[in-house]
Amino acid sequence: MRKPSTLWSALGSAVFLRLIMAVVNFGQFWIFTRLLPAEELGGYALMLGVLMMLHSLPLLGLSVPLIRRVATDPEKASEEVSNAFALSLPMAILMGLGVYVYGLTQFDDALHGPMDCLALTMIPVAWILVAECALLGLERMDLIAKVQGLEALGRLIFGVLAIKLGYGLLGVFVCIFVLRCMVALYYKMSSVVPDVRWPSVNWGFLQRNLREIPTFIGIVILAALILRLNVLVLEYTRDLAEVAIFAASARLYEAALMLPIMAAQALMPTLARLLQEDEGRFKQMFREVLAQIMLLGGLFGIGLAALATLVVYVIYPPHLQAAGTVFFWMALGTAVAMVEQILSSAMLAAKAQSADMRSLLVSAVVLTLALLLLTGQWGAMGAAWASLIALLSCLGMRIVWAAKRFAFPELPSLALRHLFSLFIGVLGLRAVHFVQPIAEPLWALVAGLVAWYVSVRLSGVLSADWWHRLRQWHASVRATR
Repeated sequence: MRKPSTLWSALGSAVFLRLIMAVVNFGQFWIFTRLLPAEELGGYALMLGVLMMLHSLPLLGLSVPLIRRVATDPEKASEEVSNAFALSLPMAILMGLGVYVYGLTQFDDALHGPMDCLALTMIPVAWILVAECALLGLERMDLIAKVQGLEALGRLIFGVLAIKLGYGLLGVFVCIFVLRCMVALYYKMSSVVPDVRWPSVNWGFLQRNLREIPTFIGIVILAALILRLNVLVLEYTRDLAEVAIFAASARLYEAALMLPIMAAQALMPTLARLLQEDEGRFKQMFREVLAQIMLLGGLFGIGLAALATLVVYVIYPPHLQAAGTVFFWMALGTAVAMVEQILSSAMLAAKAQSADMRSLLVSAVVLTLALLLLTGQWGAMGAAWASLIALLSCLGMRIVWAAKRFAFPELPSLALRHLFSLFIGVLGLRAVHFVQPIAEPLWALVAGLVAWYVSVRLSGVLSADWWHRLRQWHASVRATR
């Protein structure tokens, strides 16, 4: 069974393929903005949010320990997969029944069909989730990315065809169900995915898994709620048209974060293995990773925010142009989210799931309060502000933990200096917006990046030998096994 030989290879092919998948996924949403009215587009975004939240739940949060165990002890992969599937299958069936009843009682007739399809997709998802966790543990993100990329392409082609033929959202979600079944069948036939052996299912494994559920299911539920709560609250406080505006911005935000999210997922099993093998070397590598991600995150966030309104103007139709100002604030959040994702992977690799759940709990509480305070008056814009505030609170919790766990006392100060530089960069580009709005986005981009660069140099977080140090770090990562 092939396994990537270096940490760099765990990132390389997977990140490239996931970039393709992100383009395809966004392409589908972009096309739907031109095929569906705002109300129906908002309904699609709401349904898709429910789907994404449910598809991480059949293992009741045990995805992370399954990935970690396969990564650190691949010889027992088949045993772990068998016991995990024995848990996920009945849970997926129960969740599917719950979705069916909820859709029947809570949604209009027009959404009953799509909700029924969501309920049925839980059955193939029970196996897909287990198989992909095993592949992540084996550091085979490349295979997952290929399969998911082809599935995304299928959703794009057949989803558009379903709408063109007049089947609407029902046709779209029928396509999703059929494609999920095909992915499950592929993983079952693949020689790379460990086999399910029912005789390996035993009470000892089940007891261990049951003991771990409370903490990990809390992490999964909180993470899913944080990602989807904005849409649910907006649908409650405003309307589906406002949901569509926020969803348009959120799609761009998710596409921008696809690379760092996939990098963090690819890093988690490798970090767990490295931490077990040599903690001293792990700490040194982890510091370098954070330092580089903070710099690149600030650079990327400022650049994306400066181009936010232009990106929305080029991509979306006139009725969604209000998403430009919303995306501006979400674009700034990418700089924070990049660092937060790496810290989350480090927490899970270090078996600090309790600290991870506390961070998410604080973020969920902050997000809920901020949404209730801001969305009623400012709608999608308020939702973007709430997301940024919640993300900063979560980042603060993770930084405090990492500074203590990995003997990195200067991390809080370093993070604050990076955030200050990001703030200065925002002031630079906003100054151009206020003085000469017609000059955006080119002059705003230049002003923002110059202000950010001057700030990071003066604050000391960007040294003159940065490029040399980056090359040294890259060489050390390639040598890590």
